[in-house]
Amino acid sequence: MAKKYRKPLKLNLKKGSLTRWIKEKYGAKAFTDRGTIKMEYLRKALRDAPTLTTKRKIQFAINARKWRRR
Repeated sequence: MAKKYRKPLKLNLKKGSLTRWIKEKYGAKAFTDRGTIKMEYLRKALRDAPTLTTKRKIQFAINARKWRRR
């Protein structure tokens, strides 16, 4: 039996929505000089995320950071 194709997650990625939420929650200390979100605060945010959608956005940001290093 062949495996079924799994549909990718459909995220509502409005530009800057995660950045805005993290800036509101943690302030300027969560960002580097270049303006990227520090991994330390992405991990904290993953624990404190209020909704599943926000958790998916954070997990996507963490994964994208890993993909960039490959």
